[in-house]
Amino acid sequence: GARSERLFLYLQTTLAGLLALNAEEIGPDLHLVETGADSLVVMEALSQIQRDLGLMIYPRELYAHPRIGALATYLAEAFTAKDGARAPSPTPTASLELPAALRFRSSAKHRRSSPGTPKLPSVLFLLSSPRAGSTLLRVMLAGHPQLFSPPELHLLPFATMAERKEALADSHLGEGLERALMELRGWDASQCKALLQSWEAEHLPITRVYAELQSLAGGRMLVDKSPTYALDLETLRQAEELFDKPLFIHLVRHPYAVMRSFVDLRMEQLFAVGTGDPYQLAEMVWWESNRNVLLLEQEIGPGRLHRMAYEDLVSQPETILQNLCTFLGLPFDPALLAPYEGKRLTDGLHRQSLSVGDPNFAKHKGIDASLAVSWQTARLPRPLQGETALLAESLGYTLPDPTTGATPAPIPPGSAPATQRREEVVTLQGLQLWRCEWGPIDGPPVVCLHGVLDQGLIWEPLALPLAAAGFRVIAPDLRGHGRSDHVGAGGTYQILDFLSDTVGLTDRLTDRPMVLIGHSLGTLVASALASLRGPMVQQLILIEPVLPDTSGQTNVRETVRTLVDYALAPPRHTPMANLAVATERLCRALPALSPAFAERLAERATRPDGEGWIWRWDPILQTRMSLHMQGGPLNREAYLQLLRELSCPITVIQGDASGFNRPEDLEALDGALAGARRRLLAGGHNLLVEAPEGLQAAVLDAVNCLPPR
Repeated sequence: GARSERLFLYLQTTLAGLLALNAEEIGPDLHLVETGADSLVVMEALSQIQRDLGLMIYPRELYAHPRIGALATYLAEAFTAKDGARAPSPTPTASLELPAALRFRSSAKHRRSSPGTPKLPSVLFLLSSPRAGSTLLRVMLAGHPQLFSPPELHLLPFATMAERKEALADSHLGEGLERALMELRGWDASQCKALLQSWEAEHLPITRVYAELQSLAGGRMLVDKSPTYALDLETLRQAEELFDKPLFIHLVRHPYAVMRSFVDLRMEQLFAVGTGDPYQLAEMVWWESNRNVLLLEQEIGPGRLHRMAYEDLVSQPETILQNLCTFLGLPFDPALLAPYEGKRLTDGLHRQSLSVGDPNFAKHKGIDASLAVSWQTARLPRPLQGETALLAESLGYTLPDPTTGATPAPIPPGSAPATQRREEVVTLQGLQLWRCEWGPIDGPPVVCLHGVLDQGLIWEPLALPLAAAGFRVIAPDLRGHGRSDHVGAGGTYQILDFLSDTVGLTDRLTDRPMVLIGHSLGTLVASALASLRGPMVQQLILIEPVLPDTSGQTNVRETVRTLVDYALAPPRHTPMANLAVATERLCRALPALSPAFAERLAERATRPDGEGWIWRWDPILQTRMSLHMQGGPLNREAYLQLLRELSCPITVIQGDASGFNRPEDLEALDGALAGARRRLLAGGHNLLVEAPEGLQAAVLDAVNCLPPR
């Protein structure tokens, strides 16, 4: 088209000067690299194109389109995309899953030579998503005399320099290490390039490179700022493997500003993932980066990680940097506040090179406080997905409509999209009880009660379609489970305890008729609640219902002895090495779980403990002893009588392969629930994960039988 022709004429003129050719000698089939143009000429061409056309072009793109005619056509397409042809898809893909191309990962884990080999001295890692302002902070830190803060090193994901070379090929991401060595050794670019080539040829371990940098830094703490690190949790874990108590800065920025900048700078091209919706890619990058750093913080504890917001950094830099110096144990230095003064390694390797880091850094002359509110004018084609919105709100960001910038009127948290999970806590009887919620806050309530050792999040596959249908789904963590408090010495986990908690919770949360859904242990609590709050219960849905034990089936003396033993010496969880172990155990216990959902369940159901991770649920629950000691008004026969007297509609859903109940229990349940609707699904006791689609259909069918709301 006409644009391609104009761009071809522009390239003819521009490249003629760089290649010392006449413009007439540059035809559409001329191969830029085959003319003898070295990397310096290529980089100068890129810099010139960026300055003249105002379009961010990356080395990968030029090497992929080396013939001048093809490059002109490609640039024309890039301009068309920038002008709006890169339209986002009407609705994003439901899953936030990062393309593998954005994860730099070693093919082999770092290994020290032997278990006795000491770790390297501590370093400071500056972690953030791309486009979150890490270059500004890196340059600020470069002004402190006790820190060595070079451009992006891109070392941590790799085991050897050869791996690094292969992963970073055709990009300029590797130049930060070269620039750091130039500074530390006082060498020129050619000398440092030769050194790196020798390291790559001999497959030098990355640990040796870090050791060399630390040695050359002469006692200054090394700062490693590479935004790609946060895109992969395993990469972040390598910091703990290699270094002795490394420190971390988590720099966060409003997702609207990050996403807008990511798309404007065409950063999908930097990582060679140019297809697809760039807005969704930008959202995934923001979500994954910040989520991984939060997971790392859970693993290492808060003492070695310092979080700061970019918005605070540019609006009140002195206060924020003083707090950072306190965290680092360093005296505050005023040079931190002058990032555009002095030698801060903000140039490239050569005059022609692109700067390493933020290409927009040089457009400013000082700290620009107006950037603190740039997110307010950053327009996006659609609101964030539920998981992203939750994470942003947990970091303290408000989320007005990004398509218009309009701030909605204050509304309760529950009016969020149906796909967005909320987490709330309430204190009852001195215990903090957490719950997950989905759907509109003013929707008809559906209360879901989980089984032993489970948590509220397990209901999400069922909660999402219910929320989409307009219901408010409330799934509490029973005491001692999920994120809820343990009872401590003198407390118990009997059915009456769970019941009193649930009564208090539902009385506080809603005064509207509700649907009660229980699974396993939760069916006992739900049924008892339906008996106590009869007029408030529209329907009871029992998934794999169970019965309390009979007193005759338990050796009471031995049970009491065991409980006393546990009271005197409470059981403890055996720590797991990391979250991956917890995820693997969930998958092993529930083979039907998807790995992604298993990981989310594990994240919420564990907490750091010393050098490892432990489950959050109270370990005494694993014995089930307190659940065997029913007694009182909720023994087996009393409970069966309670079921017979229920007046609300009841639906019983069971698995055809479940062996959880004994035949006599099933017979007793059938007799007590003679009038219930029944559904038999293909699966075992854990139908929530073994038959989610069948369960969704059965529950939606049941609630649709309710009278008009």
